[in-house]
Amino acid sequence: PELRAFTLKLEPELQIDHSLRPGDRVDVIVTSTAKNAKDSKKYTKTLCQNLTVLMSSPKDVFFARSGKANEANKVTVAASPADCEKLAQAVESGKIRLSLRNPGDQK
Repeated sequence: PELRAFTLKLEPELQIDHSLRPGDRVDVIVTSTAKNAKDSKKYTKTLCQNLTVLMSSPKDVFFARSGKANEANKVTVAASPADCEKLAQAVESGKIRLSLRNPGDQK
């Protein structure tokens, strides 16, 4: 309850080798550039933790010769409305990377 499906379009190298399956849990990490008056610095932050993967294209779909490989660069996760807002902003302002959680890690 209260969760929403949120689809992330990611570069192929940031998708944990297309090995995600429904039910896996991931953390979302974003790298952005902080700009101030003096210079620009990159920073990395864990944006959301313990999100459940709802859908992800397997590696064989990515390498299929059907011309739809670009459509395979998507991962759909279940997120709270607040996390959806954070993800939407991160998509616009930074580079998103997923980190696969250990299946035994329930915290």
